[in-house]
Amino acid sequence: MALLIGASAALAALSPSQLNEDPAAHDGQVVEVRGYLHLTSGGHVLYEARSDLALFSDLTRVKNLDRALRRCLTVHYAPALKVRLMRRNEGDVVLKGRFHATYLKEGAVDPGACSGPTAIMVDDVRPAKTG
Repeated sequence: MALLIGASAALAALSPSQLNEDPAAHDGQVVEVRGYLHLTSGGHVLYEARSDLALFSDLTRVKNLDRALRRCLTVHYAPALKVRLMRRNEGDVVLKGRFHATYLKEGAVDPGACSGPTAIMVDDVRPAKTG
């Protein structure tokens, strides 16, 4: 039994595209997601990789738009967590928090968000281990 508990705790963090592939399967769950944190005065997102910055800067050139949009996850956080997040901004991180398949109320708009309806409400952030 201890082996099973240890094995489940050691599961790798998910990617934005894994969460966005089937949002209903993770809705309301606390998850860990790994990606490139990009916080600006006009945006709050987690991209799957740093290279997605260029991809999302000109979506008119993207051949498979639906697939590209799944590589982005909107990031929401409490004001108390802002300093910790900003220290990790523009870097690879693992975010832990509650995933929401649809985080906006009907008719609401979030101009700094990804195009999809999904978001993570962040409780914790840590640098992603590389290598």
